[in-house]
Amino acid sequence: MVKRKGFTLVELLTVIMIITLLMALALPAIVHVRRAAFTTQCSSQLRQLAQAVTLYASDHADSLPPVGIRAVQGPPAAPTATLTENFATILVYNPGHSYIDAPANSKRSSVFACPSTSVDDEWTQTSTFFPNPDNKERIIRTTYAMNGTDGSAPVPTPYKAFPNWVVPIQGATTVLLEPRTLSTVPMPSRMVLMFDGLGYTDATAAIAGVKFKINYPHGGQNQINVVFFDSHVETFSKGDLPTETDIMDTQASPNNKLEKFATRWRVDVEPK
Repeated sequence: MVKRKGFTLVELLTVIMIITLLMALALPAIVHVRRAAFTTQCSSQLRQLAQAVTLYASDHADSLPPVGIRAVQGPPAAPTATLTENFATILVYNPGHSYIDAPANSKRSSVFACPSTSVDDEWTQTSTFFPNPDNKERIIRTTYAMNGTDGSAPVPTPYKAFPNWVVPIQGATTVLLEPRTLSTVPMPSRMVLMFDGLGYTDATAAIAGVKFKINYPHGGQNQINVVFFDSHVETFSKGDLPTETDIMDTQASPNNKLEKFATRWRVDVEPK
């Protein structure tokens, strides 16, 4: 009797079908676990950034790091301005002491880069701190936005309506304004500090080619991480947060649409 060597074609096809079926059953679970891991990593990064903001405030007489620093030149009636820093470069390249480490010009391996966000949804900010002959610019790529105002003319909303702002404010005249102090932020456990997004909250004009945007990179493009001024992080679904238009109300009176949300975005609107 001749012994058979190996498998028959039918047996091989059966094994392949079983493996394919098992992979198809396991794939959704693997995707879910991967998404959950990315959401957790993003939450940790936002918490680190919030703690860096707190450390910055403790070293600067309670002043928050500005949303950005604008170099303003020319006469007050017709100033010209260039955004030379944003909150990311301020925290990383602060002269004398860095409040958080981040590699320059890194697209992914950075505390400022959410692992769930596409590289297309990032804001590239060039820093002018620490110029040297070999590298006169330091670049931080961030997929997180700060809750604050641009203050560019025309000012769509009063800059003090937000918890933070760019300094100095550029309007019809240049206002040399100090950043808000951390202790004056109302309801820190409900006031939004940073979130998955681009630019900063009241950036109605293009900033380095980017406008203000709230991203929902988690939970299958349906969820967002938000860190508050007390450094705790929460995950929200679409519909749980206001839209960009609601936040950037251009009317003289506060937008009542913001009152129904548990999160607080503006100092001049108290949630119910």
